[in-house]
Amino acid sequence: MKKENNYPDIVKEYLTEIAEYYRFLHQDTLRKICNLSDIVLELPEGFIYDKFYSVTEGELENSGGGAGRFMLYDAMDSEDQKKVDGTWLRGHSDSGGFTFITSQPILSLQIRDYYTGKWNFVGHTPNGLIVNIGDAMEFITGGFFKSSIHRVVNPPDDQAGFRRLVLIYFCKPKGDAILDPTALNSSKLQRLGYVKPKEWEIIDFKAWNNEKSRLFGKSKVNDTQSEEPKLVLLYGRLHERWHQAESNFSLEEAEKRFEILKIDV
Repeated sequence: MKKENNYPDIVKEYLTEIAEYYRFLHQDTLRKICNLSDIVLELPEGFIYDKFYSVTEGELENSGGGAGRFMLYDAMDSEDQKKVDGTWLRGHSDSGGFTFITSQPILSLQIRDYYTGKWNFVGHTPNGLIVNIGDAMEFITGGFFKSSIHRVVNPPDDQAGFRRLVLIYFCKPKGDAILDPTALNSSKLQRLGYVKPKEWEIIDFKAWNNEKSRLFGKSKVNDTQSEEPKLVLLYGRLHERWHQAESNFSLEEAEKRFEILKIDV
């Protein structure tokens, strides 16, 4: 974090502590999550962190990274509530590897169940972190891990008057990390049939992150009559994959059922 950046005064006052917090998440907490992923995928401990997220001092382009965000939601008046139909941030998945969100007691964050389509509130664990899987880890595992579809909605009536503050860390793989399961060489994924689909182009994380990020909030993607955005095809992949847990769901099936935008990249 550069002190010459135009941070608010309160951030400047605690810049060292904020940087240390996010550094700890990346170098300690993320490493533990990656080690658990290694166990699940039957890989040597440390493989995923070292290959995709490790930091090399002085080599920003060749290092894993991330972005920190402080989000403060004020109580919304009834007229504004009606305009957004009670949804403060519509359903989406994150482009990165993992997302860490501080747990807090106001119920507002919801996760979509891939199998039922039902939205469920995320409960509160004091001093805990919510960990969402992002697109990058879904692609790296060939779809075995599934990127979390999540949204932010009105809290229950008895919590509606409170402000909601969360600290978020979006963990991102190295920019040149290839987003498919080939590099993992996981015997478990191979046994279960999770391999690179033929329609997937070979791309790195930087390409995916850049293209998905520019779609966020675009009216041509998000102006729909349902809670789901229109689907966009990027590098042989759908930018959001709300139905991927359905049996026999594929890109070919999606093209039959949904409007899919194809954008030159």
